[in-house]
Amino acid sequence: MTKQISYVQLIFRQYWNSWINRFGLICVCFLFAVAIFSPLLSNDYPYFLKKNGKEYFPILTQIFPFSTWIHYADLEGIDFKKIVLEGDDRIVFPPIPYSPTEYNLDEPLVAPSSKHWMGTDEQGRDVTSRLVYGSQISLSVGFVAVGIYVLLGVIVGALAGYYGGKVDMIVSRAMEIIMCFPTFFLILAVLAFIGPSLYNIMFIIGITGWTGIARLVRADFLKLRNQDFVTAVIASGAKPVRVIFKHILPNTLAPVMVSASFGVASAILVESSLSYLGFGVQPPTPSWGDILSQSRDFMDIAWWLTIFPGVAIFITITAFNLVGEGLRDAIDPRLKTGQ
Repeated sequence: MTKQISYVQLIFRQYWNSWINRFGLICVCFLFAVAIFSPLLSNDYPYFLKKNGKEYFPILTQIFPFSTWIHYADLEGIDFKKIVLEGDDRIVFPPIPYSPTEYNLDEPLVAPSSKHWMGTDEQGRDVTSRLVYGSQISLSVGFVAVGIYVLLGVIVGALAGYYGGKVDMIVSRAMEIIMCFPTFFLILAVLAFIGPSLYNIMFIIGITGWTGIARLVRADFLKLRNQDFVTAVIASGAKPVRVIFKHILPNTLAPVMVSASFGVASAILVESSLSYLGFGVQPPTPSWGDILSQSRDFMDIAWWLTIFPGVAIFITITAFNLVGEGLRDAIDPRLKTGQ
């Protein structure tokens, strides 16, 4: 007997058959791991300290700053890098023993070395540490902004496609008006009024990017609302909310997820561009675009300020685009006819 496989398993098998799809997914997973474990990868607080017979885990005070059960009163104000070890004293730092905001004006624009893997910026901050923590900013902006506009797009598109008529006409005209404005310049104009910040960037990208998702959902609803299974559900007395969100919407989510993966890459690129221009995340918060913007004044003497953040942005955007293309190809039934 032939073993039956689910639709999700079929999509995953189709996706995993391509090495380039696997590469994109591995890169995305790696970026998530770096963002999640940033405090463990880069920190000026050590993992472990043994001093005068006492054992401490100072890094926990950074990871859980509001926890009352982790508090070392005798370590307050100590510079761990200047601790003198004696006897059986021991100290273990993370692989990158620097915080992203740690200044060292004695080491400005230091080239990559075993001490600073990717060099330092003009204020002596470790570039590797800032890139590691910058991944948190980039992924947060990408997923929160996309989450906002996917939610808006799905709701607006579902209402327009299900009800049609005047509702569809009003929504369609609204989408056309918003699409007339270049998104990036619209974001710049709004930020000029409300001011740049991480949360403002997430919100603005979210409320300006929903039109693509709305058009996609609207088109699927127009196609599905007259299908027999929808007619049967309506005839059974189901309310519109139940019909929309339980019976029609699940059949439109696959292409929405594909579009969302492309949207994450686009949102990360927008955030990096805004930070590069000075309208994004404000210093000293680490951002890939902010690191890249510093390179403008030091192109000839600090190549690492251009290469490393530029490569990080390129790999991240490429990885999410590869994941989106892989999902699109896996979901397309015309590509599975030979399976």
